Amino acid sequence: MINGFEKHTHDLTEYEFKTLLPVLIRGFRSKIGEERSVTSDHIVNTLKTNGYKISNVRVRKLINYIRNNNLIPFLVANSKGYYIETDINKMKKYIESLKQRANEINRTANSLEKQLKTAICQY
Repeated sequence: MINGFEKHTHDLTEYEFKTLLPVLIRGFRSKIGEERSVTSDHIVNTLKTNGYKISNVRVRKLINYIRNNNLIPFLVANSKGYYIETDINKMKKYIESLKQRANEINRTANSLEKQLKTAICQY
């Protein structure tokens, strides 16, 4: 769970784990290649049309769970949506991009931490 985002990042509920997760996994199995990518909006709308209850935020949480538990290898995302990547070189670039984004987030956190220390010293 992430501080300040508890409402959205809490662990999967029983409904999400037992009902939605298997549906998402089945759906992603056919999303091989970027040309078959699917957006979170499309996922939400399709699931809601079929009587399921879910939000975009919880779709991302479920996808995070799928990735971190190796339930669908090489599930990636880009501006077109989520899909399974089959090209090893593209996977390497995707992984590098994730690391670069994580580094930028850490750099911002470190900068804000320095600003906070400076502000505290001034009082």
